[in-house]
Amino acid sequence: MLSRRLVVVQETERSLIARELHDDAGQALAALMVGLKLLERDAAHPDAVLQRAAELRKTADGVLDNLHRLAMDLRPASLDHLGLVPSLQQYTNAVSRQNELSVRFEALGFEGERLAPDIETNIYRIVQEALTNVLRHAQATHADVLLESCEQGLLLIIEDNGIGFDYDEAVQRGRLGLFGMRERAEMLGGHLVVESSPGAGTTVFVEVPNGH
Repeated sequence: MLSRRLVVVQETERSLIARELHDDAGQALAALMVGLKLLERDAAHPDAVLQRAAELRKTADGVLDNLHRLAMDLRPASLDHLGLVPSLQQYTNAVSRQNELSVRFEALGFEGERLAPDIETNIYRIVQEALTNVLRHAQATHADVLLESCEQGLLLIIEDNGIGFDYDEAVQRGRLGLFGMRERAEMLGGHLVVESSPGAGTTVFVEVPNGH
């Protein structure tokens, strides 16, 4: 059952990536092709060429930005090179900059040590999924992300001031984001608890054994 649900989550993520590539990058590249043809047509008119070239440069910049964002969503390079804490700091800063959501991140008990790769990857994904849910559904203005490492293990808390939801109803409806987060925690030998109710915000607790 766990494997089947993981496959469903993975296929859903792949569908989202494919749709983003088609809708954003595909359409932008098609616009670039049209612009280049128009550029050829205006070759005898320098002013028109300069204006068209500026428009094409702007379109190309947009493609690069979108591809960079998509690559960051897939797997940020900082996760491999710098580790979990710097990656989460970068990610939460980016979420704050790009959305009407103030995200505060705090890490405790880390002295520059690296966690096991599977722990870093899955904790990063849980934070990513949780904040994505906040942006899509919570109507929140603020979220806190706390990551603490101690002898007993790793504690992650993500809390928002949004509208909350009925957790039991969400589970019955099979919301894949909740299943995905829980299964990532269980893969690490830990567990995930969600506390929420309509009008009272949402808090996600994750506890997993520590590993280096």
